[in-house]
Amino acid sequence: MHAPATPEKRLVQDSQGIWRLTDSESAPEPVPDTADRESPWRYRAACLDAPLELFFPSRNINNPETYDAALKICSTCPVKKQCLDFALEVETSDSDRNGVFGGLRPQERKDLARYRRSVRPQ
Repeated sequence: MHAPATPEKRLVQDSQGIWRLTDSESAPEPVPDTADRESPWRYRAACLDAPLELFFPSRNINNPETYDAALKICSTCPVKKQCLDFALEVETSDSDRNGVFGGLRPQERKDLARYRRSVRPQ
C-alpha cells in the first residue's frame, strides 16, 4: 500500500500581485512571464528543480543560516540579476518581501530598494 502523495509546492502570484508558496492542487495558474517569451529567464535559473522550502522557509526566518542553502544555489545562477530585478519590481511593500531572490535575503532587498530610490535622479 502506498502513502498518498503530498501536493507539490509552487510559487504563484495571487490576484493582488503577491507571490506566495502554495500547494499545486489549490493554486491558480502561475502568471506567465511576458518579459521574454522566447527564453524566459526562470527556466534557466539554478533553482529550477530545487525545493521551494529552501528559498521560502517557514521557520527561523530571522536566523541568518536559514537561507544558506538557497544562497549557495544562487551563487551559481546564470540569471541571478534577472531574478533580483524581478523581485525588486514586484515587491511593493515589506509584506511582499519574502524568501530569497537574486541571491539576497528579504532585508537585503529592502535595503537595496531603499538605496536605489535614494540615488535615482529626480
